[in-house]
Amino acid sequence: MSHTDKRYLKPALAVLMIVLALALTLPAHTPARAQAPCGDAPAPRLIAGQTARVVPGNGIGNNLRAGATAGAVALGVLADGEIVTVVAGPTCAENLNWWQVRRWTGQTGFTAEGNAGVYWLEPWPFASGPLAAGPAPAADTGRIAYLRQAIAAPGQTAPPAELVIASADGSNPVRVSPDEVNVLGFVWSPDGSRIAFYDAQQLYLIDASGENLLQLTHTTEATNTAPTWAPDSTRLAFVSDRDGNLEIYAVNVDGSGLTNLTNHPAADSQPAWSADGTQIAFVSDRNGEPDIFIMASNGATPRSLGTGPGVDAQPAWSPRGGEIAYLSEQDGRQALYRVFAFESAALPVRLSADGNNVTGFAWAPDASRLAYVITSSAGTTTSSELASVRADGTDRIVYTADGRSVESVGWSPDGEWLAFSSDRAGNFDVYLLRPSGAGLVAVASTAAHERAPQWQPNPDALGPAVPVTPGEQDLLLIYDAGVPVFTLQNTSGQELDLTPLAFQGAGRTIPATVWNTPFLASPLNAFKPIGCLMIWGFNLPEQPAPPECGDARQGWLSDNELIFWTAGTFDVLYGGQTIATCETAAGRCPVNLP
Repeated sequence: MSHTDKRYLKPALAVLMIVLALALTLPAHTPARAQAPCGDAPAPRLIAGQTARVVPGNGIGNNLRAGATAGAVALGVLADGEIVTVVAGPTCAENLNWWQVRRWTGQTGFTAEGNAGVYWLEPWPFASGPLAAGPAPAADTGRIAYLRQAIAAPGQTAPPAELVIASADGSNPVRVSPDEVNVLGFVWSPDGSRIAFYDAQQLYLIDASGENLLQLTHTTEATNTAPTWAPDSTRLAFVSDRDGNLEIYAVNVDGSGLTNLTNHPAADSQPAWSADGTQIAFVSDRNGEPDIFIMASNGATPRSLGTGPGVDAQPAWSPRGGEIAYLSEQDGRQALYRVFAFESAALPVRLSADGNNVTGFAWAPDASRLAYVITSSAGTTTSSELASVRADGTDRIVYTADGRSVESVGWSPDGEWLAFSSDRAGNFDVYLLRPSGAGLVAVASTAAHERAPQWQPNPDALGPAVPVTPGEQDLLLIYDAGVPVFTLQNTSGQELDLTPLAFQGAGRTIPATVWNTPFLASPLNAFKPIGCLMIWGFNLPEQPAPPECGDARQGWLSDNELIFWTAGTFDVLYGGQTIATCETAAGRCPVNLP
């Protein structure tokens, strides 16, 4: 047994004990039912549906395997401190209790809970639980900008907040804002070349090098705030009250072409540019209370998303387009929601748990997850925790549980790190954490407050962008040879005829018509862009739909004879003609139909 399934294992007993009633129906975070002994494995402490983490130890971690046995194929290693969702179990085998778990990426497998009185997995979160520390990213993997403000002595006015850019590991911090400007907020350009920032009145631009400062606005009394970049980095939308009420304006990066986009007596604010540059989402109270609206990027055809009652805020487009996440207060608390932007009767999906009060969030670069901040109060004490959730609302992870405060969160361009600010060490510092929950490291920690970190965008970090807009991408194929599981998603924004579609690989040809089953929710010749079609190996448990699929599967099959994506490449055919060749190692393959 290589790289043990934890730190060490005693020789397996020859007898396999029968596992008693599973705790699948118990509510999360309640004690598991008593289990029959499994050799000298410690008594199970987990239940299906909860989250658990690998107990921080000596850095070896737990193997993730394809089956509940130490001889099963190793799918990967769960790092010390990694947080997972418990899917099912326990299964007693080889003197170990095995649990089926799902990682933050969606990968599913089996891992052992412990041996000889030592637990390798623990229920998570628990009060004051420390995060597992880890190394910082290499200095040359990118740069992080943040706000730094010295702490004023009692009775003195705080000095201006500075805009600072540092290497990814926190080294070489450089202030790039002018001495006299008190920076209230900032945002990187999508190409990573510039930063737009603002104080209490004006907007500014500066190169990522800290050179070529440009003051974009010059109002004497009006305010100019909340800039958002067009995807091509040539234009900004922002909020100004220069006409007597809050309106959304757009301006070129050289200061020319100033245009009032909303021009409405209502208060319009919080603009967010779509990934394809054609739309801007914003908040307006023109219907009586703040709601999410969408307009063309030139201000034409504004329309309400119809998100229902409650005060809406902070709209943010999915990086792959088509969906908007936002905050809404519908039950006395501000929750995180997601909604399809171009469906006339789209229903918002709540992503944060009931009772959560969400104060900020950020999409992952591949749109698979959203990280967010949960704030709670007890008497005069307020605390906030860092969390994330898949885009379909499943597999919520709460990372911090120490009762300190978290203020903001962002992602690295490659999706491998979360950056956030927290006062966990006394004053606010900038921290990085792996989205799995492992590897906490402080990268900006001085006697000042460091807040609001944002990683410099790198358009090439995840490869060429594949926005989901009608006519540009018809299908997204999502597959994992290690499970094995295959998913087909309609990303065209319209109904498609999939009956001529087929897949060729592993010496076989599989027509899409295999999905013509009672489980199909829409006709295969008019397949709707909601939900996904899936195939996985026979005798595997039911597989969750990938985060790209939203909230449902349209149809699914479990059959080893239909597996075609296990190695090398496979071809996608339409009407007998090859229209795409997909690399199985890539795990994702966009396809355009002829």
